[in-house]
Amino acid sequence: MIFTCEVCNNKFEREYRANRLPRFCSHACDGIAKKGKANVNWSGEKISRQSIHGWIRLNYKKPKLCQDCGIKVPYDLANISPTYNPETYTRDIKNWRWLCRSCHMKSDGRSKKLFENSQINEVRVCRNCSKQFNARFVKHYHCSKPCAQKLATERYFKRKKITRTYLFFRLFRL
Repeated sequence: MIFTCEVCNNKFEREYRANRLPRFCSHACDGIAKKGKANVNWSGEKISRQSIHGWIRLNYKKPKLCQDCGIKVPYDLANISPTYNPETYTRDIKNWRWLCRSCHMKSDGRSKKLFENSQINEVRVCRNCSKQFNARFVKHYHCSKPCAQKLATERYFKRKKITRTYLFFRLFRL
């Protein structure tokens, strides 16, 4: 028998089965017909943030470069609104952009907060040479890079229980 596809209106020929009529000419047309609101599992707009991100990832193609700077490869889907707002967190593709990580953090204001929270201005004592220095960041514990490296090598030798004389004799085989 000859049937007409419900999606593309092409005519196709199939065997007639008593329990069901063929509605689509191919699997592709079948998939198109069951996409979105026509799908059995469609839950409307009452979905989580993660589900919205997943839906946008499927339906909004990823460009080769960041839509903000145009230099780096984008990794993040960013909502245009600066703070979480249920009205803009929808399936509307106009509210979304593909951004690289640095542009995403700048647009959200996270990079500025991170920098402000990590900066300090206090006088500390170096853990290696006991010299006073001005620490600019939370994780600064040494007055200079060579001082930090010297302490790191000493800790390595302690952990491995190796003395410098043992290492000297081992290298030069005296």
